[in-house]
Amino acid sequence: MGSLSADGQTLTFTGIDLPIPSDQDVANLWVCVSADPTTPQGPTGVDFAVGPYMTSPSTTINIT
Repeated sequence: MGSLSADGQTLTFTGIDLPIPSDQDVANLWVCVSADPTTPQGPTGVDFAVGPYMTSPSTTINIT
C-alpha cells in the first residue's frame, strides 16, 4: 500500500525492488490504475518518479 498526498495527486511507495537486468538500462512495469466514476472521460496519463531525479510518463490511459 502507498501513501496518498493530501491533494490526492501523488501516491508514494517505498521499499520497492526494481530488478533491472544488469545488461539493460530499462525495465518495463505494468501498473494497475482505476478512476473514480466522476472522472472526465478521455485520454490522460500518469508520471512515475523513481527517486528524486528520474521521472517517466506512462503510455496513454483512456478513461471511458
